[in-house]
Amino acid sequence: MILSASIQMFRKTGRNGLFLVVANMFLLGLIPLTTVAQTQISNSLDPKILYQRMLDSRKIYDYEGILTYEQAGQMQSFKVSSSQQGTMLDQHLNQLDGPQLQHAMKFDADCQASQGLSVEQFDEYYNFFAIGKERVAGRTGTEIVLMPVDKYRNGYRFVIDNDSGLMLRSVVTAPDRRVVERTQFVNIEYEPRDFTETEEPDIDQEEASPEESQSIDEEQIDSSEELDNSGLAEAAQEEESTESANMINCNFINVENGWVSGWLPAGFELLQSTFEDERATLVYGDGISVVSVFIEPVLETFLPPSNAQRGATAIYINYLSTRTETYLVSVVGEVPMATAERVFSSLRRD
Repeated sequence: MILSASIQMFRKTGRNGLFLVVANMFLLGLIPLTTVAQTQISNSLDPKILYQRMLDSRKIYDYEGILTYEQAGQMQSFKVSSSQQGTMLDQHLNQLDGPQLQHAMKFDADCQASQGLSVEQFDEYYNFFAIGKERVAGRTGTEIVLMPVDKYRNGYRFVIDNDSGLMLRSVVTAPDRRVVERTQFVNIEYEPRDFTETEEPDIDQEEASPEESQSIDEEQIDSSEELDNSGLAEAAQEEESTESANMINCNFINVENGWVSGWLPAGFELLQSTFEDERATLVYGDGISVVSVFIEPVLETFLPPSNAQRGATAIYINYLSTRTETYLVSVVGEVPMATAERVFSSLRRD
């Protein structure tokens, strides 16, 4: 799963953790993804309609821009892009200040449909409010608020572009209304995807004549020679390797692994469970927030229990012992720390 892959990297990042928090947010779309790409909905102050339009817009437009990400007094800027060719969605995130870090990911656009929920499926757990007009990145948008009905999840404020429906600003607030994370575009450009041109890209290639195929091969050879001559061949190979390593398989398979959380905030449901090499994973979500639980057996308690808050992401690590085994458990999610701790405390093996 996209979130699971990003969190696995996050647990190993150390000083680069902030970058991968942003990478995880961006690759998940900064916001939950929807099930259906719809045509533009006319401007409305109904916050649910605006929120649904924001979800739908990410399946309608390719975009690129510069955004800032702020948490715990730290701010970093990033160049982001998202485009679709055929059924393949290509997303890039490049850090513009500090270490030169970049992240790329490709996955089937149908993965978006697999992760998305409509507003009606979680509006029992969030109250929706429309605030009014706001100007962000030189564009006019409308600000809406999603306020949780309980203390077990975060709140959200979004500024939605009036023309495209794309998100211009996202603010995450803790249960006490503190701002814990802010993401904001300072520049964004977009264009509608041409689905008629990208519907069957593979068919055109398969039907190419031998002469056309030879011409394509020759162009590729010439291009490779140019890279060699300019000393960029090695860099191109590294980039290809990075993208290949981050190709996402979105087959969400639930495997019985013997573990279950005895308590979850209302509305959270099991999205995925895996079991491989004695390691179990449980992923829960309510349509907006996601909580992942990683469980692995250990021979000894080599690390002290710990917790950390990275913007909206809570990380809680502790040990759990049964009669015969000791397990290292990591709970990582876009929820308050108290929620992550309670999920851990309720964990049991059937």
